[in-house]
Amino acid sequence: MIKIKSLKVLMIIILVYTLDFPVLSGQKKNNPYSKFTLSDQLEKVSFTIDRDLYLSGEYVWFSAKCLLALNNQTSPLSTVVYFELFNAEKKPFIREKFGLTSGMANGSLQIPDELPSGIYFLRAYTQFLRNFPVEVFPTRIITVINP
Repeated sequence: MIKIKSLKVLMIIILVYTLDFPVLSGQKKNNPYSKFTLSDQLEKVSFTIDRDLYLSGEYVWFSAKCLLALNNQTSPLSTVVYFELFNAEKKPFIREKFGLTSGMANGSLQIPDELPSGIYFLRAYTQFLRNFPVEVFPTRIITVINP
């Protein structure tokens, strides 16, 4: 009887140490975004652009979708999608919003004529997604040439 209880206790201890419990195993998780999963977000935004190379003054044409993360159905949570064009120093050059119709938005952003040549980032998000780190926002890299 004592052997059976000892065996049960030993099995519980082994089970606890094999599970991924950082507090119990003495390990710390270094990834600050590990607590954010796609299912926690409830909705996700995705977008496509017409190309990756632009001249200053041209338009970036896009198509965006806002879907529920769990089942990829149209999200009723948001009615507006926001777009930002910024550089590596996170300095924004364009911030615009577009209405979502049935979870979709199509439109264009004009690259400013005075924008210097370089690598820029275009990201999209909703107000709901602002509850999460910007690293979970969909982002595209574009190159702008100012002749």
